[in-house]
Amino acid sequence: MSKETHRRPATGVGRLFVEALRSIFEKEGPTTAGAIAYFSLFSILPAMILIITVCEHVLGVFDLRNTVIHKVLEVFPGARPVILENLSDLATPSWTVLFISLLTFLWSSSWVFMFVESALNKAWRVTQSRTFWRSRMMALGMIILCFIMLAGSILLTGTIASVRAMTYRLNTGIMPESVLSLFWQLVLAITGFFLNLVVFTLVYKIVPNTRVRFLEALTGALVASAFWQLSNYIFAWYTPYFLQHQKLYGSLGAVIGLLTWVYISTLILLYGAHFSVNMHRLKAIEKRKLAIKLRSTHLRSALQNVKD
Repeated sequence: MSKETHRRPATGVGRLFVEALRSIFEKEGPTTAGAIAYFSLFSILPAMILIITVCEHVLGVFDLRNTVIHKVLEVFPGARPVILENLSDLATPSWTVLFISLLTFLWSSSWVFMFVESALNKAWRVTQSRTFWRSRMMALGMIILCFIMLAGSILLTGTIASVRAMTYRLNTGIMPESVLSLFWQLVLAITGFFLNLVVFTLVYKIVPNTRVRFLEALTGALVASAFWQLSNYIFAWYTPYFLQHQKLYGSLGAVIGLLTWVYISTLILLYGAHFSVNMHRLKAIEKRKLAIKLRSTHLRSALQNVKD
């Protein structure tokens, strides 16, 4: 039997974090994260072009271009030079560019979700994967869902920005601007955390080809969202230092920064999934221990009755 069969699962909250990290390397998580980062590189710019077009020409509420760029830069803090340079050349994309962007986005993002599905199935030790077409349909559904979530997030961020600007105009010395600024920063941070939590929970619940309890998916999503938010702040702080890479790699330095961030984000996604798996195993062990204890109690009671 394999060594993994004899290894005891995590037996405490602290051990859950350690076991999740160990199982990522055991299930070849870093390799999968590299593949996901590669295909994600092809989907980011087409996704932005499509979202800007949908928001401006289909919804037609207000100009969301700067809001879209700001939101995506929050998600990919290392992508600023790449995104700003390329979007400036595509201010008014033609129908041909939109069509190519759609095809590129669907092709690359479907591969992203197929790799994510494979990684989560490995984490849950799923032996029977979905068929090719079922996997593609699931990937397409998740793409549409994430696209809607991102568009909704952008609209929500734009609405919050408008309300924030209005509060600044109406604030006539009632509240110090520093306090008001801190309040809106907290609102944006909490909103971003909640949206990340929803996305992570849906991925952990839907993508694996097995039954995942909502509480287990939510717990892993809480861990992943917290780590992702923290990593986002750290990476945003470190982004200026990527200018040093441009001295060595030239214009590819920004691409390296983007790939690094996507790679880290993918590892966080996988970490949350493995945390959910280890939590599931811990609960299963506790149930077995309780069942054994109850059987032992009943057996002792029966023996005592026989003696009496």
